[in-house]
Amino acid sequence: MDSSSEGETIISEKSWDDYILECYRKLKKGTLKMRIRDTSFQCPYCFRKKKMDYSYRGLVRHAYGHGKGSLDRKTKKRARHIALEKYAEKYVRIKSSDVNSTQEPKSVKGAQLSKIAATSKDNALHKDVGPCRKTRPPSDNLATTTSVDRACMISEPPRGTDSNENFVWPWFGVLANLPAEFKDGRSVMASGSKIRDDLVRQGFNPQKIHPLWNYKGFSGFALVEFGKDWAALAYAMMFEKSFEAEGRGKREWYTKSQTGDQLYGWVARQDDYNSRYLVGTHLRKLGDLKTIKEKQFEDERQTNQLVLNLTNTLENKTVHIKDIKSKYMEMENEYNETVKTVIAEKEEMFKSYNDAMSEMERKTRDEYERHLSEHEKIRAQLTAWKKTLIQKEKTLDRLEAQYEGEKEKILREQKMNDRATLEQEKTDEKLLLLAEEQKREKEALHQKILGLQSKLNEKQALELEIKQLEGSQRVMGEDAEVTKKIEALKEELEEKTEELDDVDEVIKMLINKERSSNDELQNARNELIHAFKDLPHNSRAHFGVKRMGELDSKVFHVATKGKYSEEEATEKAAELCSYWEAKLRDPSWHPFKIITDKGKDMVVFNEEDELLKQARNELGEEVYEAVKMALGELNAYNPSGRYPIPELWNRKENRRARLKEGAAYILKQFRLLKNRRT
Repeated sequence: MDSSSEGETIISEKSWDDYILECYRKLKKGTLKMRIRDTSFQCPYCFRKKKMDYSYRGLVRHAYGHGKGSLDRKTKKRARHIALEKYAEKYVRIKSSDVNSTQEPKSVKGAQLSKIAATSKDNALHKDVGPCRKTRPPSDNLATTTSVDRACMISEPPRGTDSNENFVWPWFGVLANLPAEFKDGRSVMASGSKIRDDLVRQGFNPQKIHPLWNYKGFSGFALVEFGKDWAALAYAMMFEKSFEAEGRGKREWYTKSQTGDQLYGWVARQDDYNSRYLVGTHLRKLGDLKTIKEKQFEDERQTNQLVLNLTNTLENKTVHIKDIKSKYMEMENEYNETVKTVIAEKEEMFKSYNDAMSEMERKTRDEYERHLSEHEKIRAQLTAWKKTLIQKEKTLDRLEAQYEGEKEKILREQKMNDRATLEQEKTDEKLLLLAEEQKREKEALHQKILGLQSKLNEKQALELEIKQLEGSQRVMGEDAEVTKKIEALKEELEEKTEELDDVDEVIKMLINKERSSNDELQNARNELIHAFKDLPHNSRAHFGVKRMGELDSKVFHVATKGKYSEEEATEKAAELCSYWEAKLRDPSWHPFKIITDKGKDMVVFNEEDELLKQARNELGEEVYEAVKMALGELNAYNPSGRYPIPELWNRKENRRARLKEGAAYILKQFRLLKNRRT
């Protein structure tokens, strides 16, 4: 046994019910002894107390008192006595002499309290029965009442039941050989509600049907719950007798070798409760074993407790009524005094009212005279305000004239702005013409360079021919005809040399002019790029600014989306995009090689480069192509700096936009904006 200090140990909310169940099981197994003699008991948890012998009722009171304890403290002592109270009420058997000796004596008002208790008991009975909740008037001819009516009138155990036989309480019936059907490879119950309705129609009044299931599905058994009162037991016994009358009771179920498809039924008793099979398992979960005598004793205890509670309530109500009566008398006296006071106050109020009315008339007369004098003052003020308004009207006329002058000035400025806009349009058109003229000059310059190149080739051919003739002359000796021919060629060579010198001057001048034109065109292109940056972003526009050599981050998100979650994919895509942008900026990474195709040198990608192979193998073809495109653009636009360069771009045709196209688009947008403003 535990010590007192251990009994005060606090139990957690989670372990409270488990500890009560553990103590209850120890008492049930007989581990702890509590019976001394047939009618004498001791508390197995309070063995050190002086008073150790209790009657059955005294033991129950002792367990209830210690189990109630302090409701906000869940100690081991409370849990043990709660388990002791439950066990004593359900399983401790005592002799009838002890029961009679422990009954509470009736008070002076015993007959009246017994009548109240009987009425309360009848009301509780009708409340639990179900369809028989309404009380029926007594009838002398009981032969005309139905079986259900007779069950509703039952206030004691049905006749013919053994008072010492153990039943499962709440009262349960067992249905066996219930029909089942197979669905999705499992055995399922055909219809639980239909079985309950059939039992109701037969007059058995079941409260609930509990189908029994195992790992294969529906087992073919069901428990029929009838309730907890004597009427429920009467229904259960009627249920059992109806099956026995048809030869489908418990004995037939266990003795017949062929049961067919008929239902079998009986009332659950001790052997069913202690069964190791599915029926016994569920009965132990849903109820407890209890004899008729134990149930009668428990009902009697509850009735006595109800009588005691009603007695206390009646006494409290009587005291309360006396208090209310005394308070009423006090309030009545106070009311009489209050009425006298109110009458006196009313007379005083009439007098005060008359005095107040006289005073009000005097004040009204004085107020009228004051308003009359104020009216005269206001009339004088209105005259002065009229003069002021006339003066303000003249001022407004003057300001209106000034406003007209300002309005004309604003109109002139607006016209000047329109002319400036027109000049701007002309400037844009001149810019387009300049671009076309520079293009034509560039083409003419190219043709001149080609012509000069052919003349230079002719000069070189003449020099070569002269050298060949001079060599022939040295070999063959002096020859007048050859000498003459050499002289003629030298003169022609000098003429060609002079002409080429003049052409060289022209070429230098044209090259300088071309460089100047190219600079002007590049400046105009840069201005167009800045102008496109200032325009509102429109993804559907045909022209815009593209950063050459910049990676597309979308392909990294697509590559990581299938491998990671949404949030992780976004982070991983940003990380990979930053990694490959750093690789693109690295000047030491040059994954190109030079090949010769038809006599021309070409720069192509080195497909065997390790980083390019890594991009293709780890991230896929789309990322690989995006990295190659960015590398190609950087190599074309900024091979030395290796950072993105803004470029005017034709999005519709996916190419570099011409200066003429960009200027025409800007002019079109400017005209649309002007039309919207007007």
